[in-house]
Formats: sequence, structure tokens, C-alpha cells
Amino acid sequence: FSDAALSNLPGKISSTHGHVIFLVSGYNAAALSWCSKKIKRVVKQIINAECIAMSHCIDEAMLLRDTLKETFKLENSPNAIPISVFTDSKSLHENVKSTNQAADIKLRREVQAIRQHLELKEVESCYWIPGHAQLADCLTK
Repeated sequence: FSDAALSNLPGKISSTHGHVIFLVSGYNAAALSWCSKKIKRVVKQIINAECIAMSHCIDEAMLLRDTLKETFKLENSPNAIPISVFTDSKSLHENVKSTNQAADIKLRREVQAIRQHLELKEVESCYWIPGHAQLADCLTK
């Protein structure tokens, strides 16, 4: 689960992003990692902040997956630990699923990186969820 908040820090210039990563097996889940950080660049639209949050979440999830695969000797099982990402940003979800290019060049690069993870099957799926179901929401307040 990844989330972001636009201009929510003192001074109303800086934004935050957060994510929670779970290891899920059937109906059981355990939180492996969580993060709440200031976005290191100025973003002017919430979709940019949400995209940065999702990119950081994917990077962390891939690192954790690779660590778990190495620890439990699952290197030869490419789909042993699938990654799914969840966002409450409809516009980000639509941009990731669309073949159209975003107008903003920084957003275009970030969205393309997420699309590439999906195309290469490094990330299994990207889902939109309603805001009330967003588990990372509390990390951006």
C-alpha cells in the first residue's frame, strides 16, 4: 500500500509519502516494512507525489522479496513471492494502466518505470482501492 500527501508539512511546500508492505499467505498477513518520509523534491500535483510513493514502495518490496528468496533458497522460483501494489489515487492507477503519455516529463518517467516493472512481471499487479481502505494513509498525516 502506498500513499502521499501534497504540501502537508510546515511551510506548505514539502510533501510526504508512505508505504506499508505486507507478506501475505491466504488470510494471514504480516507487516514487513513501513515508511513515512518527506519527498525530496517539490511536487506541484498530488499525482506526482502518489507516483513517487508507489515507486519507493515497489523498490522496497522488490528488495524485501529478493532478500526473502535468497534467505529461503527460492532463487529458482520466479513467482514465489508476487508483488501487488495498491493506491487510492484513481488518476495514478489510470495513468499506469493507460498507453497515453503524461504531459509532465517527471511524471512520465516515474509512470514509465512502474509500467516497466509490470511488463517485466517484477510487479504482478496494480490495484486502485478506495481511500477508506488505504492502509498507508496514516503514514502521510
